[in-house]
Amino acid sequence: MKANYEQKNDVSSTKFYPSGGSKNTFGLMTSTDIDLINIYKAKSQISKEDFFEAFKNFNLSTQEILELFTFANIKKDSILSQDEWRAFIQLFVLPFINCDYNYDHSLDQHEIKVCIFKHDYWKRIAYGPNLIKTFEGYDDHENQPISLKNYNLANDIIISADRDLDGKINLNEYVTIRKAIIAWSECSDATMSPKGLRCGLGIVSNGRTVEQSDANKVFEFGISLQKKNKFRISFPIFLLISDLYRIFSGFDVPIDNGYITKNDIKRKMMEQDLPLRLTLTAAQAILDLDNTENIDFNTFASTVVFYNRWFLYSNGYNINNN
Repeated sequence: MKANYEQKNDVSSTKFYPSGGSKNTFGLMTSTDIDLINIYKAKSQISKEDFFEAFKNFNLSTQEILELFTFANIKKDSILSQDEWRAFIQLFVLPFINCDYNYDHSLDQHEIKVCIFKHDYWKRIAYGPNLIKTFEGYDDHENQPISLKNYNLANDIIISADRDLDGKINLNEYVTIRKAIIAWSECSDATMSPKGLRCGLGIVSNGRTVEQSDANKVFEFGISLQKKNKFRISFPIFLLISDLYRIFSGFDVPIDNGYITKNDIKRKMMEQDLPLRLTLTAAQAILDLDNTENIDFNTFASTVVFYNRWFLYSNGYNINNN
């Protein structure tokens, strides 16, 4: 069992100790993690190449690392200052590493349940003393033993954020979750309305201008995924559809009257510009079932979700929510 680790306020010291342990003990941190934290000490700025080198052992694709760099680069000047690097490590990387009990640079259901859900940022979306109300649209969990509730909430998170369908959450997926929490806390209460979704999509898509008509289309798709609540969406649904929106909006077309051609999707996937969730082979097979050359957001999102559900069921993952 992992010891109780205490984080020192000064991240530059990289001192993570087991409580009462030696100051020379890095505890859960591997040598790779220590190098990662220390990289900025020798440099006043962190280049994109430095950033890629730092995260090369985190089992992330090139696109995923690039997304993380873009997110960390607040000034959008294509290079990280010491402050930007320190903030990214302090606020996002260290909480992730601190919950990675088996040092595989990913979080499984158990690690999310016993560690991630204990972090203060989850309080931002808690309705009252817990998360049940916020998650009820996906599955209210009210008829399940209390000991299983956090496990099922962790399962909801994995289903919604697991882009590479490995049943775990990597660093890029974790940052996606954190961005969704920020958006939810600013744009929603217990559940999210169409107006709140417009606000949330703008935050998750890095300030992109979102028309209400666009948000309404995304909202309709989100409602279609829920069992019970047909008026407002839950957090796991928002987490899923906001990521799908981000992917679709990357083609720079308005969702209310815009379409993506099948060839565009296939080309983007071959170029590896399109984020994960769908393989090229699966995309070709599913899209070829429809004779229409152009597809809208709902068709695109349905294709991805259909494949995700089939993949998870066929590989024996526990999906008890949909």
